[in-house]
Amino acid sequence: MYQIQPVLFDWKEWDELDSSNQLVEVLKALDAEELLEILASERKGKRDDYPIRGMWYGLVSGIVYQIPTIAELVREFKRNSDLRRLCGFESKEKSPSEDAYGRFLNKLVRHQKLVDGIFERANKELSQILPGFGKNVSGDSTDIPTYARGKADPKESADPQAGWGVQEKWKKKSDGSIEKVTKKWYGYTLQLLSDADYEIPVAYKLTKPDRRDNEECVELVEKLKKNSS
Repeated sequence: MYQIQPVLFDWKEWDELDSSNQLVEVLKALDAEELLEILASERKGKRDDYPIRGMWYGLVSGIVYQIPTIAELVREFKRNSDLRRLCGFESKEKSPSEDAYGRFLNKLVRHQKLVDGIFERANKELSQILPGFGKNVSGDSTDIPTYARGKADPKESADPQAGWGVQEKWKKKSDGSIEKVTKKWYGYTLQLLSDADYEIPVAYKLTKPDRRDNEECVELVEKLKKNSS
């Protein structure tokens, strides 16, 4: 069992760690025991081809090693014996498939509050380590396209909870002229508040693209205040 690690590495020290140790340090810092215990209890008496804890470790490893898709993470399990060992998978034949991760992600969605709790506890740990953490914040948003094909009627899409987003920006061309660039995507918008001094996220929310950023920012600030009290 990985335990919470109550220290924060500077970037130089972090970069000098080998990749395996980097993953272990992140897993130590994430208090996911309540979530893992509940997921394990839900599986009790059912097939246990891919242990819950190993699936969670693997998902976190994808973030640590900047693996952009589940398909690439699955391929990395096949290739990387060290990663399989850290996550508890005996062999590449017994490493999880894309379908297995799809089911696992669906379970995480059903326990969104527990996932949010992991994030909030990590921030509370940081507030005890970093002076002034969470006091000065800035807000921003970014588009998160879905892999599902967008339809005129979202109900006909494989991801009916997503929506269409349109973003217009002015871009300077090489000849010095200005042109308006329109970007359209089908998916979501990630609303994010970050500590302006340490550049670490302190609150987030995934919304449909048609939501106004300023309204969501106000809601996130109120949520941050509530969690900090």
